[in-house]
Parts: sequence; structure tokens; C-alpha cells
Amino acid sequence: MSKRDTIIYMHDGLSLYDRLFLNTLSKHFNVIFLTMKHKPKEVPAKIKKYMIPEPFARLCMQKKYRSFCTLKYYIFLFYRAMMLRYIFKKLQPKLVIGCKTYTYGLSVALSGFHPFFLFIWGSDILLYPKKNVLSRVFTMYSLKKADYIVLNSPAQKTIALRLGASPEKIICFPWIDVTLHKKSIGKYRNNIRERLGWSDKIIVLSNRYHEPIYDVQTLIAAIPYVIKKNKNVRFLICGSGSLTKQLKVQAKKLGIDKYVKFLGNIPYKNMPMYYDAADIYVSTSLSDGTSASLMEALAMKKPVIVTAIPGNKAWIKNYETGLLIPVKKPNILAEKILELANNQSLAKKLMLHGYSLIEKHINWEKNSKLLINAIKNALG
Repeated sequence: MSKRDTIIYMHDGLSLYDRLFLNTLSKHFNVIFLTMKHKPKEVPAKIKKYMIPEPFARLCMQKKYRSFCTLKYYIFLFYRAMMLRYIFKKLQPKLVIGCKTYTYGLSVALSGFHPFFLFIWGSDILLYPKKNVLSRVFTMYSLKKADYIVLNSPAQKTIALRLGASPEKIICFPWIDVTLHKKSIGKYRNNIRERLGWSDKIIVLSNRYHEPIYDVQTLIAAIPYVIKKNKNVRFLICGSGSLTKQLKVQAKKLGIDKYVKFLGNIPYKNMPMYYDAADIYVSTSLSDGTSASLMEALAMKKPVIVTAIPGNKAWIKNYETGLLIPVKKPNILAEKILELANNQSLAKKLMLHGYSLIEKHINWEKNSKLLINAIKNALG
């Protein structure tokens, strides 16, 4: 086995997971990054980048043509597969990683290249197959053609098996490195709270993207219920997305502006500061695999309140390692926030048990070896 072995990693390059994987893979292999996106911001500078030529690429950069671009993606599926054959012949990789069952993974599957590692990212297995028959067929085809299937939660694994994936192909481990977060515990709390003007407040943190799947609207809707009974609670809403403006309007209409701060996107290296400042972490997501932000909150010793979806239930046991709530129930969410705000012994218990979960299961250096060893076996 040689570090000169070339592998191709295909994805958008917009996620911190991309950076995590690319940094790890580049320690062992010569990695080439292949994408359809023009600005893959989470790709390390040391990694070679190539663009997959896309018809109407400039047109699809405009939001008003988004529906056309979705249709265009499927129209050009086989064109893209032929293009990949040409690119693979030129770059001569020994192995290709394709992310998501319906985009890069599907394209690699159609190209016929082997060995092929399919990375499952969450909604591509949890939600996409439910859209229609064609979506289900594409998902099953990608799973069938992959030599290995890499995913990050038992919930994803269950559905992959249900859709026909071979259990021998599956590699399942949490895609998260919490080293930075564990080192940040207690370092920033007082400073950030003073800066926010909330030194004596109970701070609730949400840092999910402002997109429909994360349902931050439910958290905003819960705030009046909380404030009515405890005016000492405050809410930090990090992140941004297509619903940011709508969320701010919702908060204003509910008359809770002074209890909420919208901070926008926080750079990854700075996010531990805000975890540290918070007292409670909340996620109202409608779908997740192993949620990175949930793992980060547990690693920062925060009691958590999360939706009782399969991805979260794999980690959180109600009233032991966190609190579980049904989706889209702001009144129940409010009750749980108040319960933690008013019960410090419960909050401390959840925090300690949640942190022990991280200590036991989340070790990127150890977990990522499962992937590296599988790649070496596939090459060997």
C-alpha cells in the first residue's frame, strides 16, 4: 500500500464533513476532489480540485431557475455518467468516493467504475426514497452498485438494509471530531455572555440551518410559552438559510424580539464559544442521521432537547442522556425548556450522562480507521 494511490472524492465541498474527510484521506492517499459546484469552500487548499462540466451551469446559479435545474440534473444523468468515464480515464484513480445516493453517488454508479464507495449523508436515504418511485429506484441502484456504503447512524443503516443494501458492504460510524469542543469547555462562557448582555440569563441555543427540514419555526413558536412563565430565559439562534427572514418576521409578530438574538452563520472555529455560553441546546429537526451539532453540544457538556426522530433516538435516551420531544409541538418544547431551566439537578444529570456518551463513542481518530482500512482492503 502506497500513499501514491490516487482516489477521487466527489461532492459539493460545502460541508464541514467534506473538510474532515478530505483532511483525513489526504494523510493516506493522493486525493483529487471532483465537484459540480463553482465554489467548494470546505476543500483544503492542498487538495487538487476539478470541475465536472455541467450544461447550463451559469444559469443554475440563479435562484429563479432552481426548478429547471432540478429537472436538468435528471435529464443529463447519462451524459454525466459518460463524462465521468472520460474523467476517470484521464485521472486514473484507483478508487472513487461518490457522496449521496441521488447525485454524485448515482453518477458514479451509472459510470460503472469500481471500486466505488457510496457515502450516505442523511436525507438521501431517510427522505429521498419516499418522494416517488423513481427516487426509490435510483437509491436502490446506487446501493446495489456500491462496493462499500459509508453512513453515520443506525437509522440510516436500517433503511439502507430495507432498500436492499448488503450488510457486508456497510461501514457505520459517527462523522464528527469533537476535539476542539472538548478543549473549549469553560473557556468562553463568561466573556460571551457579557458581550451578549445576558450574564444572568438562562440561554437556549439553536444552530441548525434555516431550512424546512430543521423546522426552527417550532422553536420560535415555543418562545412565547417559555417567556410567559420564565422571563429570565433567552434564545440564541445561529445559522442562516432560505427561511431566515421569515423567522425574524415570526419573532417580531410574536413580540419576542428582545428575548432572541439572530447571530447568522458562525465560523466553525468560533462555534464552541457559543455552545460554552449556552445553558440548553435545542434541535427541532424533522430528519437527521447522527447530528454533528447534537454531538458537539454533548461534548460541550450541555443538556439537550431534540426531536424524537430515529437519528436522535439512536443516541438520546429520554431523561437519561437528554430530552426527546415530538416534532412540530412548540408547547411541548416550551415545557421541556422550562423543566430544564427550573431543575438544575436534572440538567446536570443529563449533561454528565450525555458527556459520557461522547467519551465512549466519539473518537474521530479511532472511528475513521474503519474507513481507511476498508479503502486499503478495496485497493489491496
